[in-house]
Amino acid sequence: METEMVRQVAAKVLGIDPRAVADDALLTEHLGADSLDLLKMAAELEEQMQLVIDRKALLKANTVRELARLLH
Repeated sequence: METEMVRQVAAKVLGIDPRAVADDALLTEHLGADSLDLLKMAAELEEQMQLVIDRKALLKANTVRELARLLH
């Protein structure tokens, strides 16, 4: 569930098709996200899930799957 939500949010923030966002896609290298995009994704996920994502952990997340793990 969290992985699907991250895929949807990443696609929205990056303006790409959600089907192009694989669980093991590298956020920066494969999807083209920069640090501002990651912060936008985090803000959207925090709002949807009513939680706070640690910013240091966020910047260490390399893949969609790793970002989804921060939502637990």
